[in-house]
Amino acid sequence: MRAMISTLLPFALAATTLFAQTVRTSVPTVAPAGVGVAPVMTQTGGAALLNTPSIGLGASLLSPVVNVGRTLPVRGEGPAAGGGTARSLGSTAKGEGVAAALQGGSAATSLAAAVQALQQPGGGQTNRSQATGSKDQGAGQGKDAATESLFDGTAPKAEPKEWTFMVFLNGHNNLDRFGTLNMKQMEQVGSNDRVNIVVQWASLGKPTKRMLIKRSESGEVSSPVIESLPAVDMGDANQLYEFIKWTTEKFPAQRYMVDIWDHGSGWHIRRTGANRSVSPMDVSWDDQTGNHITTEQVGQVMAKVKALIGRPIDVLGFDACLMAMAEVVAEVKDSVRYFAGSEELEPGAGWIYDKALKQWLAAGPTDDGAALVKALTDTFVKAYGSAVTFSGLDLAKWDAFVAAAKNLAAEIAGLDKNGIDAVRKAARGTERYGFPDYGDYLHFVQLLGKGARVVSAPVLDAAARTLQELVIAHGSSKDRPNSNGLSVWLPGDAGLWRTHGKRYLELAWNKLTGWGEAAKRVSGAAFSVRKR
Repeated sequence: MRAMISTLLPFALAATTLFAQTVRTSVPTVAPAGVGVAPVMTQTGGAALLNTPSIGLGASLLSPVVNVGRTLPVRGEGPAAGGGTARSLGSTAKGEGVAAALQGGSAATSLAAAVQALQQPGGGQTNRSQATGSKDQGAGQGKDAATESLFDGTAPKAEPKEWTFMVFLNGHNNLDRFGTLNMKQMEQVGSNDRVNIVVQWASLGKPTKRMLIKRSESGEVSSPVIESLPAVDMGDANQLYEFIKWTTEKFPAQRYMVDIWDHGSGWHIRRTGANRSVSPMDVSWDDQTGNHITTEQVGQVMAKVKALIGRPIDVLGFDACLMAMAEVVAEVKDSVRYFAGSEELEPGAGWIYDKALKQWLAAGPTDDGAALVKALTDTFVKAYGSAVTFSGLDLAKWDAFVAAAKNLAAEIAGLDKNGIDAVRKAARGTERYGFPDYGDYLHFVQLLGKGARVVSAPVLDAAARTLQELVIAHGSSKDRPNSNGLSVWLPGDAGLWRTHGKRYLELAWNKLTGWGEAAKRVSGAAFSVRKR
């Protein structure tokens, strides 16, 4: 407990000084022992200023600023390389609340108060990991897991249940401390007679644990460890598959949820090393190995899982930044029924697991996954005051959406320079996110329907309608008013196309819709002449 407090305290003090905010997309960060890492994110003039992690060294703080407001650096620098850190700590008031909580009281009560301050915008509000009353605490839980005979690992497998909710929790990076927070939230609900909650928990400097989450009110994670492994490479797609395979065999269920927990960057790449070689950096960054799981690999894993269980996974969710993208969804569309994620950066504390699980379980046993993605959306957006989005998609509606997007891309690709200028103007006005070449799909379509109207009305109407049918749950904070549930690549300059275009053409989304040619024209690359 004291070790956990000593880990949080430098961060809390830095947060008080620097409006510290952590988000779930970042450059791999390794801090010396005993040094507080305080990533910073602020808002200036409507443009996000995402800073690289600030390392607390006594009274001095080093925090170089990277402006990602509306310009994406080329060659993988700054935010294109995952600049800044994401998943958030919030405002000065919250930082003060953390520091105050940690300065007094017992270890257990101080940690609980610190977690409360970390979770709540402004601090001093109800701790999201605490029960909100006896009625809410028991909502939808079924029989109390504490009185039931939960699976202990001695039998070959557990008795089948309605759902298995599995979490691939990669704490091998600067989000590690939030893993403990989220685990404790899960323990506020725990597995029960309807649902098994199973986590592969990777934490820095520790063995990787496969755990069955049991309801607990203790101050520390206390769920039983079913299997302990040497530190697993959580940036290896094979390890993701092995965890899902092990879980489905050990904890069979009628339906399955897969939650990939970590940093995310949509589908982007970066350039690394002396020779500036291209490296995908899409999701699940393991700083101990330097590996990441690519968008394409996520699709391959889900296809293998579909073959393993004989049907699509019921829900795939990303507790990570920037993953609610057409380019990501396209890779898994044949292997997943419902999809959940954020268009925008996610705060460091991520999903509000206790609230989401309680709301979902209260929906009853007939849910096919729709109630789960709606609960994740509702609880996530309500928990944070600004700069958040979340959405749930029904992939049974995917094919109609793709057909409409294909027609839209074809019309854009066929425009002359004057027409493309009008499209580029619409793209520049589109709601943007942590990477400013990621834009909201529906807002882009809506803006195309204004002004010069260079795309035909039937094509625009179909594009809008099918997106709205695809997205069954979405929400956003007031400062993201034009977020509608799914983003798409809208590069603003030719350099971005030259950096990312080759890979983009191989993505499933481009092969399905031809969006690559439209994106190339939006970037200006189709009309630019490069000096040789």
